[in-house]
Amino acid sequence: CATLGCRYPPAAREAQLKARLCAEGDDLMLRLIDRAIKSVASAMLWVAAGCILVIVVLGAADTILNAIFKAPLPGVVEITETLLVSVIFLGMAYSLQTGRHVAVDILTTRLPHRSRIAAQLIALTFTGLVFGLIAWRGTVAEVDSVEIMEIEHGLLPVQTWPEKIALALGA
Repeated sequence: CATLGCRYPPAAREAQLKARLCAEGDDLMLRLIDRAIKSVASAMLWVAAGCILVIVVLGAADTILNAIFKAPLPGVVEITETLLVSVIFLGMAYSLQTGRHVAVDILTTRLPHRSRIAAQLIALTFTGLVFGLIAWRGTVAEVDSVEIMEIEHGLLPVQTWPEKIALALGA
């Protein structure tokens, strides 16, 4: 940056730009929308955490009962499969919002600032399109599943519509 005659390093310029944009364009409506989205994402995260707790308790109970009494709990596999969909899709909104999702940035960290922003914009646009498609098709599948009260057949019949609702909401 010194060879280009810049006064501040790229990180400082980026922070100054963010601060100036926040100070100039901090709109009340956008803050309210952001707060609402954060609240919904947080609530979905807590539901996902509850699903993880149920999976752990069922897995432990199934293992203990099988080891001691040679009698596993019926339907644990089906219930766990259903809850895993909820865990993944309900937790996704929070991880994306907080930037804690898995990201490979080997190439983008080497790009100039403007190119990095452009790459992030392209990636977010593509991601939005893909998850929009998942949400749309998930909603269609969820409506059909609720109408016919779809179940997964196994040792224990398990309703599948809750996982489809979680998929549509999380996407």
